Amino acid sequence: MKNVLLAEAVASTENLWSAFRECERGKSSKLGYQRFYFGIGERLVEIQRRLMAGTYVWQGYREFVVKDPKARVIMAAPFCDRVVHHAVHCVIEPILDPLLTQRTYACRHGMGSSRAVVDLWAAIRAYGERRYVVKLDVERYFASISHDVLLHHLLSNRPDESLNSLLTSLIRTSHKGYSLTGRGVSIGNLTSQLFANLMLNPADRFIEKCHPHVQHFRYMEDIVLLVKCKKDALDCAHAVVKFVSQLLSHSIPFTKVITLASNPVSFLEYAEFPHRDPPDFLIEIHPVRSSRPTNTFSISTGSQWLSTPLV
Repeated sequence: MKNVLLAEAVASTENLWSAFRECERGKSSKLGYQRFYFGIGERLVEIQRRLMAGTYVWQGYREFVVKDPKARVIMAAPFCDRVVHHAVHCVIEPILDPLLTQRTYACRHGMGSSRAVVDLWAAIRAYGERRYVVKLDVERYFASISHDVLLHHLLSNRPDESLNSLLTSLIRTSHKGYSLTGRGVSIGNLTSQLFANLMLNPADRFIEKCHPHVQHFRYMEDIVLLVKCKKDALDCAHAVVKFVSQLLSHSIPFTKVITLASNPVSFLEYAEFPHRDPPDFLIEIHPVRSSRPTNTFSISTGSQWLSTPLV
């Protein structure tokens, strides 16, 4: 059987049609969809021709702000570009997803936020009250992703180089502001979710290899470390911050807190209560900033925190 190049797989008639059907869900009333659908055959053929010739050019974004609860700038691509995003994702996702660890939950088949909070609850409950939970998150994650680092991880895991030009242009030139700084991928693209998962995968591997006694859970840029020993919690937190900064060119603020003992743990807008049974172990957090629980410490307090007795 003939081996099909990645570019050929992306530009195949079947793949482009499947990508269009995915994009049209819930979009029948949108003007962009209606314009594309009028003459869909010619449009898909033209996309296919440009992809095969390597001349496809990404268009601009429409930007708007959503609050969930913190404000995020969402970048909506034109319908034509979204079809190509889906076509690319359909081909490269089966290649990249097996590279991710089972502790990466965001935007993956059989995973997701529900499984993430349930798995974390089960692990915290198994640890009991003598545990420490460290919550870390990358500052301005999507906007700070280095194009050079992302392309290194992305292109080094391809079975062939036929998609290199298209992926490079998607990352480096599809957004004018990000192309000037060499940083950032657009929130809202299907491919950006996959890229964001891949970007922190080395950090997941680092935790598993260098800190095997630490259980960790990651949902996109949010990382939770679950540890039994106080010193190990602080050592692992500092090691992850240093690794992400030096090797992945990202910043994790040192102001994040460590939750002790039986205090509830907030994760993905839920507060987890390990001593409760399903379905009552989760309580949704309202988008109002609450005061810090008494049994928490900043990871920046160092030796002062280490000298604090367990409560």
